[in-house]
Amino acid sequence: MILLRFRTSLQNILPSKIVSVKLKVAGFSTYHFNLKEIHGKPMPSIENQQQNDTAYLVFRFKEMKPKEEKNITWCLSLKTKDIELKNISLDEIPSKESMKIRKMFYMWFSKRLNNAALRLLKKSRDLINFEIEVMEFLARNFRKIERLSESPINFFETKYGGIEDFAFGFRVLNAIVGIPTRGVYGFKKIDSTYVEWIWVQAGYGDKWIDFDPFSGELIKRLDNYVPIMIFRRVQRPPIYTVDYKIVRRILKRGLNFQILQFKIESVKE
Repeated sequence: MILLRFRTSLQNILPSKIVSVKLKVAGFSTYHFNLKEIHGKPMPSIENQQQNDTAYLVFRFKEMKPKEEKNITWCLSLKTKDIELKNISLDEIPSKESMKIRKMFYMWFSKRLNNAALRLLKKSRDLINFEIEVMEFLARNFRKIERLSESPINFFETKYGGIEDFAFGFRVLNAIVGIPTRGVYGFKKIDSTYVEWIWVQAGYGDKWIDFDPFSGELIKRLDNYVPIMIFRRVQRPPIYTVDYKIVRRILKRGLNFQILQFKIESVKE
């Protein structure tokens, strides 16, 4: 069982009142977890995004006065799903899914990368074997920087990058050979401390296998990983969105959301 505790704030930085405020924050991956219990001040509703297997917490406020700040906290009790690790044959991936992922990442394809990906594919027997080859290729050819992100879309030009950049490079090499991938945002436990992390799922439909390209790991169990949000798009979307109506027309954006503190605990049921 995993406990997620968050303390956050939402502030109206405008000089006028706003109404019908809706804050939507990524809560947890429904692919990896079942929700057992939820507490919050105020109490949120749950909005499931089935396409990306992500549950969002939705907080609503009738109005926020100028400069007003709302303190928002929540605690989630999550049970890890018992997902059996099953390898995937590269031949079983539907051609329609392969075409989608190629189209999404096409602008980053190059002759050099195409040749590299196809060379790795020839050496591979199945999906896990191919992904291990890809991670070893990235480790040999790109320098690692211990930060979340440098500049993912320039990764192949700079030849170095952070955690998110290696995930991006991993996804591009997969797209070349038509293997669908999804990005995963969450936390990883390193030396008893949880830090923000990005990794990747490869597969299709409801068959996905987790890989950590920066660390070069096949993630067999979630012992040190806490997935919060899954995304299909090239670049990671924000973990929250805010919608509201303004009483008086003002051009600038009016809300500031901050995560003040978070705590992740592994507890026995």
